[in-house]
Amino acid sequence: KQKTAYEIMPSLVGSEMCIRDSYYPAPQEGEFYFFGGRDVSRSRMHQILGLSSFSEEIDSGGLTLRTGAFISVHFREREEARLKIQYLDAEDEILAEYDSGPVKDIAWRHYFDQRTLPPGTRKVKIILEAKRVFGRHINAYFDGILSLIHISEPTRLGMISYAVFCLK
Repeated sequence: KQKTAYEIMPSLVGSEMCIRDSYYPAPQEGEFYFFGGRDVSRSRMHQILGLSSFSEEIDSGGLTLRTGAFISVHFREREEARLKIQYLDAEDEILAEYDSGPVKDIAWRHYFDQRTLPPGTRKVKIILEAKRVFGRHINAYFDGILSLIHISEPTRLGMISYAVFCLK
């Protein structure tokens, strides 16, 4: 039996998704990717990034976050996948959000959001969703999930970048 993503990494909440190695399709990056799941009609997984340590930069408008994932489905007419990103305050109120909309690309395609974080942002919730219209499995795939923080510092000519979340 394939292990679910939650069994491997408990911080990936609510997941029926599985981690799969080089089967079909070949991974976009690395050796593994997330697979929608077997014998389920919907699957959802999320992880929350805590950004409180960057609150000064966020509130001054000096922090940009780029978050994205490669997404693919096996059959356009049978599955759909979706990437959602929610920008939350300390009380989990949504300040802004991104939704890729239904993804039905057979080839790997990169979906991402890049924005200056709204003042008050303290968390970012990354959500992967997959559903099947018919059939037995959800053949929706997610790979190369990455969040990069870019901080503008007045004393530097360029930006500093940090990877704060990475599943490859």
